[in-house]
Amino acid sequence: MKKTKLIVAGLMMSTMLIGGVSQAFAADSTGEITFTENQGGGDPSDPEDPSNPKPDPKPDPTPEVGPLIIKVVPKFDFGTHEVEQAGKTYDDTETKNTYIEVRDNRSAGINGWEVTASRTEFSDGSKELTGSALSLPKGIVRNSIASTEQGNSTTADEVPEASIKASAQDIPLTGSSAKVLETVKKHDLVGKANTTSNIIETDRTSLTVAPGTAAAGTFTSTITWTITAAP
Repeated sequence: MKKTKLIVAGLMMSTMLIGGVSQAFAADSTGEITFTENQGGGDPSDPEDPSNPKPDPKPDPTPEVGPLIIKVVPKFDFGTHEVEQAGKTYDDTETKNTYIEVRDNRSAGINGWEVTASRTEFSDGSKELTGSALSLPKGIVRNSIASTEQGNSTTADEVPEASIKASAQDIPLTGSSAKVLETVKKHDLVGKANTTSNIIETDRTSLTVAPGTAAAGTFTSTITWTITAAP
């Protein structure tokens, strides 16, 4: 009899019976997260796997900030040469800033961008290399997100042109521009996060100096790289 009383007491502690019906009680709580606008900080990405930072030698990043920026732009150094009036083509010797990097951390649902380039004529302040041609090769494109929608199985894979397209271009003088990198497919998993176009992986950028224009001195051109959000 004593044993039976103990079993009944245990049942009364685990279940509340009201009018012979078992009742359960529930309470709600909340979970919360806040996002702020990404300013594009951090080290430049590795153009061979943009999910990782670029190892040394690191390129010089641009000063741009915001959710859609160009993080790295190419620089060009065509070296020192004797004057040749027959005209000649010179290859770039730059070793650090040899690729383009775009960072797109805009809100989901806002997709698409393009990068264009234009330049001034090479000049030493008094003379110009009139008729020169600055030829940019087509880069190898990679992205820090691997997705079926984008067409890359890993972040080290090349992204197909149907998603993001790089183009070889002769960079025109100011007043015109050439499209060098663009998203083709609009999707939240295409062209977002870090996109690189590794120019040096395919060829060297070249400068062709026209006959009868070379002169002693240091000639400089300013290249303007512009990123525009797709409409």
